Amino acid sequence: MRDILRDLRFGARVLLRSPAYVAVVVVTLGLAIGANTIIFSFVDLFLLQPLPIGDPDRTVFVYSVDTARDVLRGSSSLTDLIDWQTRAHAFEAMGAFDQPSVTLTGVGEPTRLVAMRVTANLPAMWGLRTVAGRLFLPNEDAPGAPGVAVLSHRFWRQRFTSDPSVVGRSYS
Repeated sequence: MRDILRDLRFGARVLLRSPAYVAVVVVTLGLAIGANTIIFSFVDLFLLQPLPIGDPDRTVFVYSVDTARDVLRGSSSLTDLIDWQTRAHAFEAMGAFDQPSVTLTGVGEPTRLVAMRVTANLPAMWGLRTVAGRLFLPNEDAPGAPGVAVLSHRFWRQRFTSDPSVVGRSYS
């Protein structure tokens, strides 16, 4: 035990003689720990956390492949989806989505949003539930059908202060 105390005293004397070296070491350690924390937070968020859907182990994403243009994850068309739904019997259900950028107006300042345009069966297929209101009805994704939106819980809380009366309202 005496040797350990003597080594600690010696180390402290050496560090007190060179405060610039100590400052560089402390800053380097702080930056390294901070960078590792940020990297692990992103890895945890995007790779380790399960998808926020009902049964992620039974969910697959299917993409179109265009070998002529060397596009491996291309957008699929509605006709592709219909073909897959009628011909692919390995899946319980199939749905589609895309993520357009939209602007919400009519409620305070116009706000740019990242939305998901989905087929009517997708929210139920992913096991999503509503706090207020309902999910999509079967034909609400048909061409020419009136637009219907389902708000995320976070957006409903932040933009509408959890007001249940927004259900059924129309906005531009």
